[in-house]
Amino acid sequence: MNFLSILRLTFPVLLGYVPLGITFGLLAVSADIPWYYAMLMSVFIFAGSGQFLAITLFASQATYLEIFVALFLVNLRHFFYGISMLNDFKILKGFAKKYSIFALTDETFALLKTTYVNKEDMEKTFVSISALNQFYWIFGTFVGAYLGANINFNFDG
Repeated sequence: MNFLSILRLTFPVLLGYVPLGITFGLLAVSADIPWYYAMLMSVFIFAGSGQFLAITLFASQATYLEIFVALFLVNLRHFFYGISMLNDFKILKGFAKKYSIFALTDETFALLKTTYVNKEDMEKTFVSISALNQFYWIFGTFVGAYLGANINFNFDG
């Protein structure tokens, strides 16, 4: 599968992740979380609903234990996605395997399970789909955090 085909395949995810990432970035900045923390969360955590929940919990001054339990429960569904991907992930090696497991979101799972990929192209395709989807989220987060930090918004509502 070539890169243009993968880009076309992930385009619907772009249409969802960029606006939601912008919203996440704006929410983080409105909760007095530095813009770069929002970016770091999108790079190293990459769990959309979990990130929204974390911002709310941080803002309400929840304890670390409460945050851990809540995020664990919200992201528990990824465990079940992972189980159904075991045979596919067995084919992957090294970084491709680790990154594909890390970047497994609802949308990425749907694309990986419904797209036919030759075994020879599986590593490149899985990593490309996962990386593009994460890039869309990071880009949206950056735009939202940048706008929230540099333009006065009224966040009441």
